[in-house]
Amino acid sequence: MKPTKKKIKQFCTTQSYERGVQYLREGRVNKLELVGEEVTARVQGSQLYRVKLDLGEEDFAGRCSCPYDWGGYCKHIVATLLKLSKDVDELRASAEERKMRIRRALENASERDLRQFLEKELERGAKLQRRFLLAFGDVEGERELEDYKRELRRLYEELTDEYGYVPPEEEIDFSAFHERAETCADKGDFLEAAKIYRAISEVILEKMDRVDDFSGDYDYEFRLSINRYAEILAEKDLDFAAKKRHLDYLFDKYIGDGPDYYQDYYYEALKELCSTKADYEHWKKRYQPHLPDGLPEGERRAAGRFEAMQDLLAYADILEELGEGEELQELFEENYLEEGEFCVAYVRWLKETGRGRRGIEVAKEGIKEFGGSVAKQLREYLSDLY
Repeated sequence: MKPTKKKIKQFCTTQSYERGVQYLREGRVNKLELVGEEVTARVQGSQLYRVKLDLGEEDFAGRCSCPYDWGGYCKHIVATLLKLSKDVDELRASAEERKMRIRRALENASERDLRQFLEKELERGAKLQRRFLLAFGDVEGERELEDYKRELRRLYEELTDEYGYVPPEEEIDFSAFHERAETCADKGDFLEAAKIYRAISEVILEKMDRVDDFSGDYDYEFRLSINRYAEILAEKDLDFAAKKRHLDYLFDKYIGDGPDYYQDYYYEALKELCSTKADYEHWKKRYQPHLPDGLPEGERRAAGRFEAMQDLLAYADILEELGEGEELQELFEENYLEEGEFCVAYVRWLKETGRGRRGIEVAKEGIKEFGGSVAKQLREYLSDLY
């Protein structure tokens, strides 16, 4: 997808756009590279920042290593998108030409010359050696989860400074592990592929206090890895007995003491992996001992209230998947005036299950009780119900 000025403006504030125009004019966007749909660049601000984009995504999936967090994309991402709006066709043509030249060179090179070239290149550093071994060393053999985690930790160790942190200007490259995992999946070794993605997600989580993630790169990598873990297992179409340990792993991570911002990703992975009634019944059984006895009393922002609401909403989702309408309605009735999100979910369910009269009643009550975006959503449902 080619960025246009009109489209870029949808994803940033006016100030960020104007500053991005200025940065582009001043020639601050450097080392712009396009591989497939993935774009990388370096943008000179108060320091050199890394920008990543995905032209295959509707919003270009912009990420930057700067600390900007005030709505929309930062000026560094905007400047990169603006440069792409001018240069993307030329970059694509250049990338395609380079690919064709490489292909011709490979066709013309002898096996002996290729082997000699590769051996010399591998002597240049341990990083390339490990990448080569990960790709070709023992693709047919299995490794333990800890083997992959040890190799992943070495990536961090290579870049760690004297204080034990990965400097902001450095970046962990997980691509070799992704390639190995997808190679395994293509060969039908789904369990080995899932093991690799699990290793990536666990090491990222383990090392999060050792990196600067203003850019969101590690968050993105974690989400990608844990989702691919679930997707690959779902593609395998395991029976419940084989799937159970993976469901338990994801649930234990979801309900555990890890960072709150990763719980949503484990929940997404659980949803991806659950495909049968037996799966959801197991999830329900695992969840029940952890459910709160309703929402804590007091102000809506009281400590623990948000977490309790998320647990009850997740449980409601499970009940809906299982078609357990009576228990689900009882849960909604107990909580729909406690939190706006409950009220909206209840009205949606009432509408979808043909309980329009009760849906109108609940929506009217909710509009009186809640304001802002909740009231707006309820009015939209109310319009449909009428």
